[in-house]
Amino acid sequence: MRRASGATRRQWNSVVLWDFDGTIASTWEDIYFTLNEVGKNMGWNIPDSVRTESAYRILSAEDIASKVVPEAGDTDLCKFASLVRTHYRKENPFNSTQMYPGLQMLLSNLNDVGCASYIVTAKPREALERILRVKHWSHYFASWYCLEETDELADKQQLVSRVVKEHQESTNKFKLIGDSFNDMQAACSNGIPFIAALYGEGDLNFDDPRQRSCLMSASQSICLARSPRDLKKFFSGELEELRDDI
Repeated sequence: MRRASGATRRQWNSVVLWDFDGTIASTWEDIYFTLNEVGKNMGWNIPDSVRTESAYRILSAEDIASKVVPEAGDTDLCKFASLVRTHYRKENPFNSTQMYPGLQMLLSNLNDVGCASYIVTAKPREALERILRVKHWSHYFASWYCLEETDELADKQQLVSRVVKEHQESTNKFKLIGDSFNDMQAACSNGIPFIAALYGEGDLNFDDPRQRSCLMSASQSICLARSPRDLKKFFSGELEELRDDI
């Protein structure tokens, strides 16, 4: 099996674009907490299966409620979604949101050697910045980019394109780390290497024909991180290239 070449100074001077949920931090427990709290206030039961089954993690709050409270009307579903947005941004204590093991050390090491880390996420800016403040994580990142609800950008592919254009004068060496098909598409469409965070909470599944097609047509390397530990291995040149592993 072919492996990536050894780490070089240029590799450490690269720009790393990080997805947030399921890549940097495990956030679903607190998202479920918000869904459950708002549901109780509306007299609804949000079952524990929403917390434990991964299929719910790619759904909107409104779609989740429509599945578990089938009798709810459109007005109540919209109200639920609105209250969830407010609670998660302003009231959730984020007690269960934790950075994956080893990532704080990796982010610190990257900063020490001049490698800039940026968060690129669909997470609402208000919620992200509150988490970073509550958890004291802001100093690990040069900045963060969010898909705002009123933004003209439609998806993460366009968001990543904006980040790359803004920073192309300082470096042309990017990597994107994420746990979803959207993340992989964003990397592939912008011609930058992708590290698949399979330890995360996303929907990466290389048995899916669309994902496999994206994988095989990628112009840059796609690497596999089975655990957060593998991210450090990548910067040491030891992470396997995924296309050699399937």
